[in-house]
Amino acid sequence: MPIVGCGIIPNSPLLLPKLAPPALKLTSKTRAGVSRLAHELYARQPTVAVVVASGTSLPPRFALLQGTAVPYSFAEWGDVATAGTVSIATGFTHQLKERGEIKFPMQLVSMPTLPYSFAVPVVLLSLVFPRLPFVFYHLPSAPQLDELGQAALLLSEQCEASTERVLVLASGTLAQVGPHDQGEAQVYNQYFRQALSSGDRSALVNLDPKLRAKARESLWAPVTLAWLALGERQVAPTMVSYESPARVGYLVAQLDSV
Repeated sequence: MPIVGCGIIPNSPLLLPKLAPPALKLTSKTRAGVSRLAHELYARQPTVAVVVASGTSLPPRFALLQGTAVPYSFAEWGDVATAGTVSIATGFTHQLKERGEIKFPMQLVSMPTLPYSFAVPVVLLSLVFPRLPFVFYHLPSAPQLDELGQAALLLSEQCEASTERVLVLASGTLAQVGPHDQGEAQVYNQYFRQALSSGDRSALVNLDPKLRAKARESLWAPVTLAWLALGERQVAPTMVSYESPARVGYLVAQLDSV
């Protein structure tokens, strides 16, 4: 079955619901945007969600998280109240791994706890999708475009072959404004949003690698993979929200096939 829904959400721990009120106020627009996106995607009746993220604490290669149920907590981020366990869609995960065994091998990884880059999206979506099983797809921090193309094709083929109604979520943050930033972060975030809102996939996919490296972002690779996984279908992106608290760009958007 084709991918039934596709979205973009940030994965910063600043979005956790039990942080101090000043932190919550900083990200109110993003949290409202995620809620709106989740309700839009709920109407697609997904049975599995694939979260794609890069630059996590997993090995520096394409990998899938394995297991049946993985715990998560955020005590190290100052939120001792938010904790739980997430179910992994074991069958879909292993089928995706086996599909790429020869041409594009991916590593299966076990983790004692879910990395925050995956756990934050789970928490943000939990009010709308409390029992949805997940596939966690880790990307290396600087993947090549041809690698993302191969990974996207495998994901698309697996979705087509499966009876599951698959939701794909690209997760990460846009550019971080550092102490020595000379405007690259602002330029990057503006260009990224313009390319996305225009529906110009080639402009986004071929974004200058040097500019990406200077921006210190983690969203380009997941979004590129997700958009490529939609295949040749025309996509009409919807920008749900954008804000840049704590000097980091948070983007929420929906990628809809026309």
